[in-house]
Amino acid sequence: RIRGFQGSRIRVQCFLTIFFNHVEGHMTPQSYLTRAQQEALLESIEKLCSVFWGPSLEKCGDMLSDDYFLSFGVLEGLLIYDPPHALETLIKTVSGFSDAVSLYDFLEASYVRLFVNTKEGIPAPLYHSCYQDTDRTDSTRPGLMGEPAGIMRRRFQSKDLSLDNSINEPPDHLSIELEYLYFLLQRGVMKQDNGAVDEAVSFAGTFMLPWVSLLRDRLTGGSRCPFYPNAAAILSAHLHLVSLLKKTGR
Repeated sequence: RIRGFQGSRIRVQCFLTIFFNHVEGHMTPQSYLTRAQQEALLESIEKLCSVFWGPSLEKCGDMLSDDYFLSFGVLEGLLIYDPPHALETLIKTVSGFSDAVSLYDFLEASYVRLFVNTKEGIPAPLYHSCYQDTDRTDSTRPGLMGEPAGIMRRRFQSKDLSLDNSINEPPDHLSIELEYLYFLLQRGVMKQDNGAVDEAVSFAGTFMLPWVSLLRDRLTGGSRCPFYPNAAAILSAHLHLVSLLKKTGR
């Protein structure tokens, strides 16, 4: 959906290092992502990106396949979930449906209510700009096309990227930001581009994680659908993991 790069499956040529300060000591200070873990990280980010674009019958059919969540399992032990059983709960929710149509109907209704349109107001917009200056005390509320949208537009321009003509969303939509993160990680891995890895680290940890954490909290606080709150929790864990990446030999 972002023109200028190919999202094909990665053949990893280098290794990334993670430096952990895990409070409970579950990680050693200098742990390496294996080749399988690198590929799983990219695949999981791609799937999370797809989740927040919204459901389709094809996607729901894929979710019901036996191997859909395998990439998340490969990263077990590297991801810190809040709540701790986010992945287990999400898989249990999906497996409770016997066919793609019933899963789609459930997710579509929830997606519209949470992110698109409801008479009570959208609980958790998928636009970064809507989470800026959330502590303001005046009557002005954050809206679309704020500073994050401009930042994303400039990031695209700096990389000669552009949104596909079929995309009618602001550039700070969650899934667009995830596609850009995927682009940076793919570029860092395939081209061994230290600058792309450094930007991915900052982009995930400083630019995305704060507002995605707010999105997660809004979903956790008032959603009757367990799928999207847990998907947001899983996404937050992945962003945190990316924020800890460093290039080997730096």
